[in-house]
Amino acid sequence: MRIDASVVNGWFIKALAREYRLFTSSEISVTEAAAPCLRRAYYNRVRRYIPTPVEALKIIGSRVHSVIQEVLRGEGWDVEVGVSIDLGGWRLVGRADAVKDDVVLEFKTVNGVLEEP
Repeated sequence: MRIDASVVNGWFIKALAREYRLFTSSEISVTEAAAPCLRRAYYNRVRRYIPTPVEALKIIGSRVHSVIQEVLRGEGWDVEVGVSIDLGGWRLVGRADAVKDDVVLEFKTVNGVLEEP
């Protein structure tokens, strides 16, 4: 058996299909419809989609993010907590990844391994 990039990409696409809804060639998502280039959505359907290394890392990071939140939820943390603050005529809104007592956690992924936190 020969393992090359196309085999690994095939595994990755199968894993994605389990985690995320992959659209058929006759479907388009609202996000894609609102994007600046509908052509990209078309070509992603008709050509074999191969995620870039950066896209793959983002997907992996998103999955790790979800798993950590589930662990924290099991330990009594509130996750995906909506927060907002008034800024004199404007309102800044967002979600904290996890909150417990007076501790707020926000998870971020990086593009490489840091030598120092």
